[in-house]
Amino acid sequence: MKRIVNRKVLSTETAAEVASYYNNLSSSDFHRVEETLYRAKDGTVFLHGIGGPMTEYAEHEGNNTSGSERLIEMSVDDVMEWLERRNINITDQIESVLNTLRGDPMKKVVQDNLDMLKAHVEPDEMKDIDLINIDLDDTGGIKAWFGVSGGTQSWMRFGEPGHTVEEFDMTRETVLDMDTKAIAEEWAEKIAMFHAEYK
Repeated sequence: MKRIVNRKVLSTETAAEVASYYNNLSSSDFHRVEETLYRAKDGTVFLHGIGGPMTEYAEHEGNNTSGSERLIEMSVDDVMEWLERRNINITDQIESVLNTLRGDPMKKVVQDNLDMLKAHVEPDEMKDIDLINIDLDDTGGIKAWFGVSGGTQSWMRFGEPGHTVEEFDMTRETVLDMDTKAIAEEWAEKIAMFHAEYK
C-alpha cells in the first residue's frame, strides 16, 4: 500500500516491518483487525491497518458501514499506546524505533544551540569570551549544555546532576568546522537512549 499522509509518501513496500498484530478472525468477520508497524527509510514510523465494519477502521457513508485499510503516521506516544493496547512484547527493533521517535523533537533544539555556539566562537570574538553556557531546556528533563571557556577550549556534555553521560573537550577550530546537523542527530539519539535506560 502506498499513500500520501501528512505530505509524506508512505509505502509498505519500501518500509521495514517492526511489529504486527492480528486478532485471528476470518476476513469475513466484521471484528477482524490486522495491523503492522513500519519504519520508513527516512525514519518515519507508521501503522498499516486493516479492519472490519465493527472496528475502529469502520467507515460510514449514508446508511452503509464498511471496513477500511489505512496508513497512519505514528508518534512515540501513539506507538506506546498501540503496543500496550495490543499487548505486544518489546523487542530490540521496537526499542530502536522508540528511541528514534524520542530523539526527533530534540534534533532541532540541539542543532539550534550548536549553531549559537559556533556563532559565539568566531575567531575575532574568541579573545573576548571567558565563559558561555548554552543550556538545552527542551530535552525532556535531560540536562544538556554546551559552552566555551578560556578563549581556547570548548566543551559539550549532557546528563543529569550527579550523572554525566558524556563529556568531552574540543578546540576552537573543531567547533568552527563541526557539522551541527550531524552532531544534532547523534546527540538526539543518545539523549533518547538515556531516557530509555534511566527514566
